[in-house]
Amino acid sequence: MTDTINPFAVAPSLMKDWQRMSLAVASSLETKLVLVEIRASQINGCVNCLNLHTVFARENGETEQRIYLLPAWREARCYTDRERAALGWTEALTRLSEGHTHMAAYDALKAQFSEEEQVKLTLMINIINGWNRLAVGFRLWADPAEVKAAAKAVSPDAGFRVRGRSGHIRSAASKAHAYRLPHARLRVGRRGYHAGGIHPMDARRSR
Repeated sequence: MTDTINPFAVAPSLMKDWQRMSLAVASSLETKLVLVEIRASQINGCVNCLNLHTVFARENGETEQRIYLLPAWREARCYTDRERAALGWTEALTRLSEGHTHMAAYDALKAQFSEEEQVKLTLMINIINGWNRLAVGFRLWADPAEVKAAAKAVSPDAGFRVRGRSGHIRSAASKAHAYRLPHARLRVGRRGYHAGGIHPMDARRSR
């Protein structure tokens, strides 16, 4: 098997910025929209992100039925109109190479999401597609149990302070939101790179 690199080791500054952006985006919409991350990961065939996000979706109260039926969400009756709009937009943007049919999905999107929420959701879709490409490209692997153990150190009621170029941005992210983006610094293992036992987003508790 071809050897790959650990992006967190070779480009640590950029990857930390990427993690911080991921955390800020994940905490900007409701936790139930983890369905978006699972659906994009299904389309992209990302085993790492599928494994992580389905595990943590269950822990945050998502049902087996709603996870299993995601590939057939148009026919399934267990999703809200808002979730359907989000899933349609996710598929349209993730499959841009198959044709620019996203304007049909946009009509449903704008009926369920405010203009600001549309931007937040689109960023969320971009983030998960980015993680999918990093994980598939470099064969990254993070074990959910290791990520969960690292995340337990975060208080459920604590906010996070995310450092950007303009200073500190306070996020209302809870531990549940932290679980939604469980991509930690990685180390090499039998299945590629996997979690090294630190908090997934390298976030700090706000003081």
